[in-house]
Amino acid sequence: MSLSLSGKLVLPDGGREYLRGLLNKPNQRAVVSRIINDESRALKVVCEEVSDEDLHRRPDERRSRESLAHGAEYHDSWEIIEARESGADKLQAGVRNTHPFARAVERGTPAHMIRSYGAGELRFPWNGRRTGPHDGGGLGDFLVSGGRNFSGFKVSHPGAGAKRIAARARRRYLDRTRRTLNK
Repeated sequence: MSLSLSGKLVLPDGGREYLRGLLNKPNQRAVVSRIINDESRALKVVCEEVSDEDLHRRPDERRSRESLAHGAEYHDSWEIIEARESGADKLQAGVRNTHPFARAVERGTPAHMIRSYGAGELRFPWNGRRTGPHDGGGLGDFLVSGGRNFSGFKVSHPGAGAKRIAARARRRYLDRTRRTLNK
């Protein structure tokens, strides 16, 4: 399952007819596609920036089976969706995150039980209290540090808040674009 992010091009009066004219000519359509793909690549870079700022990287022994099978961590799972036709006068492009937990990271999770399935005990740093990004716990609202390690076959996870990385990256990208255009 992947999470996709795309946008709509807002054109001034007369712009839609001009764009339709461009998209009806194969050579010009290819140029517009390249420009859209370049902007998708720029958006991907911003998505990676926000991911790196907000999420810590986990050592392999702290990653889930699904994440290990996927190969890349969330930060490195952004990819562009190449420009494609979605109608006679439309091109669509965007970015998506292919990590198996992309929706959970973006939208958050309710409280849930985590169980060990044949891999031995669960182990993670635990100081006996939940910590967050503003009290020295590190990035994210689930990282704990100091003290001893927790070990057991199940743990009651309190849930995680929505990170909304894609939406915040999109806003940052649009802000940067506006600043560039207004120079």
